[in-house]
Amino acid sequence: DDLSWVVFHYSGAASVVGQSYVGALLCTDTGMWPQDAPRERIERAFARCDLRLWELYGHGPDESFMWSDEQTRWIEINPPPLTPLAPAEAEAADREAALTQS
Repeated sequence: DDLSWVVFHYSGAASVVGQSYVGALLCTDTGMWPQDAPRERIERAFARCDLRLWELYGHGPDESFMWSDEQTRWIEINPPPLTPLAPAEAEAADREAALTQS
């Protein structure tokens, strides 16, 4: 199907304090709400995770700070650092060292 957006479901527990949690992430390649996706389809994806959109932070392009014009402008001015943490040469050296130690 269309992979321009995806919902990741997660759940867990903090047994020491007797709590559990459940959540989901709506992810796109741009980090923006998928404009071409029917809202009903997104709602169904979250429903399969036993969640409703009103339970989430940022539940629509016009309904939260997450996708507001102000936040979008801030992201354009302050893009996330997407450069690799280690140069490719260092990664290759690490792989070779690991192979020689095996």
